[in-house]
Amino acid sequence: MRGAKLDFVRKTLLFVVDQLKECDRLSLVTYDTNVYLDFSLTSMSTTNKDKAKITISNLREGSSTNLCGGLVKGMEEVVQSAGERAQVQSVLLLTDGLANKRVRDAEGILAKMRELQDPPVRGDVAPKKFNGTVYTFGSPVKEAESITSLTALIRSRSHLQTVWDGC
Repeated sequence: MRGAKLDFVRKTLLFVVDQLKECDRLSLVTYDTNVYLDFSLTSMSTTNKDKAKITISNLREGSSTNLCGGLVKGMEEVVQSAGERAQVQSVLLLTDGLANKRVRDAEGILAKMRELQDPPVRGDVAPKKFNGTVYTFGSPVKEAESITSLTALIRSRSHLQTVWDGC
């Protein structure tokens, strides 16, 4: 993502940060060919909001789009905070809609999401499940499977809730 699309993502994220209260927590996952945890779930105090805004303002274009990897990492952030359940747990996926690295098709992405929603039991310990909401925002492209297809699949086949951990 680059140019006007990346500018729009930055502005959107800055708007989100401005709306959060001190009791809200936010995590930022960015992705290109690789996936990066820019910061883990962090309470949005004034100081942390300022830090988040600096990180967001410094977002730069990368290479290809590992949409599935970024989405899964965001969902994992929610799962890892499962002991700290908030009223609202959401993953906000901002994308240009072109998944062109690793898992690329909507069915494959949905399968990865389901693995976190209903993970297999291994041993005696019950696995932590994703119990949040996924919201998708973006401008779909004509090439390959777009985020529109993924959103339609999520709505028709899943009960997923999404990384904003609100109070």
